Amino acid sequence: MRDRFLPRFHPWLLLSFLLLGTWLRWNHLPSKPLWMDEVITALFSLGKTYFDIPVEQSVPLETIAQVFRLQPTTCSAIAETIATQSVHPPLFFCWLHSWLQLLQLGGLDHWGFNWMWQLRSLPALVGVGAIAVMYWLNRLAFSAKAGLFAAALMSVSPFAVYLSQEARHYTVPMLVISLALIALVQIQRDWQQWRYDWRPWLAWILCNSIGFYLHYFCLLSTVAQIGSLALLWIYRFRNQLRQTSIAQAKYFLISIFLILVSYLPIAQTFIGHMTRSETDWMKPFESSFWTAIAPLYQIPMGWLLMIIALPVEQQPLPIAIGSGLLMALLGIGIGTIAVRQWKAIAQQTETRESLLVLGSFTGIIVLEFLAIALILQKDLTQVPRYNFIYYPAICALLGAALANFTQPAKSFFQPWQAWGTVAIGIMSSIFVTHNLALQKPFHPDQVAQQILAPATLASQQHAVATNSASSPTTQVVMAYQDFQDLALGTAFALALRSQITAPGIPSPTPALASVQFSFLSRQPGYDRLWQQLTQLPARDWLWLIAPDLRQRDFPQQIQISQHNCQRDPQRYYRIGIPYQGYRCQPGE
Repeated sequence: MRDRFLPRFHPWLLLSFLLLGTWLRWNHLPSKPLWMDEVITALFSLGKTYFDIPVEQSVPLETIAQVFRLQPTTCSAIAETIATQSVHPPLFFCWLHSWLQLLQLGGLDHWGFNWMWQLRSLPALVGVGAIAVMYWLNRLAFSAKAGLFAAALMSVSPFAVYLSQEARHYTVPMLVISLALIALVQIQRDWQQWRYDWRPWLAWILCNSIGFYLHYFCLLSTVAQIGSLALLWIYRFRNQLRQTSIAQAKYFLISIFLILVSYLPIAQTFIGHMTRSETDWMKPFESSFWTAIAPLYQIPMGWLLMIIALPVEQQPLPIAIGSGLLMALLGIGIGTIAVRQWKAIAQQTETRESLLVLGSFTGIIVLEFLAIALILQKDLTQVPRYNFIYYPAICALLGAALANFTQPAKSFFQPWQAWGTVAIGIMSSIFVTHNLALQKPFHPDQVAQQILAPATLASQQHAVATNSASSPTTQVVMAYQDFQDLALGTAFALALRSQITAPGIPSPTPALASVQFSFLSRQPGYDRLWQQLTQLPARDWLWLIAPDLRQRDFPQQIQISQHNCQRDPQRYYRIGIPYQGYRCQPGE
């Protein structure tokens, strides 16, 4: 894959991709509401716990917002909290806590950078770094041109932009996995040239050791890398390139041993986390033929979102169908081009083994996903964001295919199919940053709008009739059972506050004071919660967010203090979980 473009354009193209990727990742960074998982990140990274959330009482929205203030603490304290209140390793949360402290020292609050921006800034910054790392990976594995195309794809990938704008531990382990793949390819290059250098092995050990403390799913990546190296060893042995040396096997086995040893300090916690009920949401509610075959179509759908994401969610049916069909057609076209070019790359002696390493790594992880879904009944494929484990390899492979596709062309900027893929990514990423594609789960902003709509309408009608402002009072109740319910309810409370509070105004407004929020336990069942509702203060509107409750199970009437609250059939919604509105009036 010899490069035929002018070398002087090379650094400028790479810089352009870095700047483009930076703009996409920081565009509208704080505008979208925090969702459940981001609330979890915020609590732990700010030095707080679930016990800081006020429960079993009615409080203003501002009281919940005050929980999200940075409280300096230690990494050991964060690790202890996460060990009991979450199912994740602690390293990312420790790093983010240190990052937030650093931003506080920089006085960003005084410059209008709110805490949501600060929370998401580290993943966004690391996402930009991943662009440069992808260039490095493909330059080593294939060519400088392939490096540029991989950087371009990482820069504009809607999937990568989506992860970079999430206050979650996805871009950081994705970067570490990319670095591990660089070490892996360097090891493959050394094998190919019969060199024995300990430094790539050390880097490989460190990356895979650190990855496990960032996200447990990095274990799947480590296993896939080991399998990939094993397949390379078998390939070289079967093709009689040369008798595999004892040194190769020695480095390989010692490295695996050291990685396993590095996992020991957190192994017991990991085993305990894997058996916790918080992971049961990945299991199907009812086993059926369709749930069994779901991974077979969810996997290619996840691949598709790596290169193109058009508005489909929460869109009118014609737009959703049209966008879905266009995505499928473009995905098939790009996939066809990629497969044809991979076959061509496989014929080139210099790059054949790099293709084998990255391709087998990807294939093994796909098999791991399928095995977990079929054997453990936990379908990881239903959550596209978990593809961060092997997205760097797919990005590298696709970048190599597009670079090889341009090889016969006279100019680096031809043919149009290769750069058309990049243009599709730019358009898709803009949809993502404007919350038109890959939207936040549970849609906290939409829930907040629907809850506030009747009170807002009543306030406007009152203002027209009396020429005076008045805000009807609203009580929102989140029925919780576990920590995840608390995080989900907090996401709704923060979205409500964001809807009411004008941008840039930190103090409560009269409208904000008119909304109260309550977390009430639904254990051992909803009968206890109905009794608790009677103790709440009287309000004009009552909204009940009730996980696992069917529409017909919502009571027709609820008594709150001295008010009778009648169920409004037009105010029932379900976005992930059901919530019902009640109109309250003083009782007789």
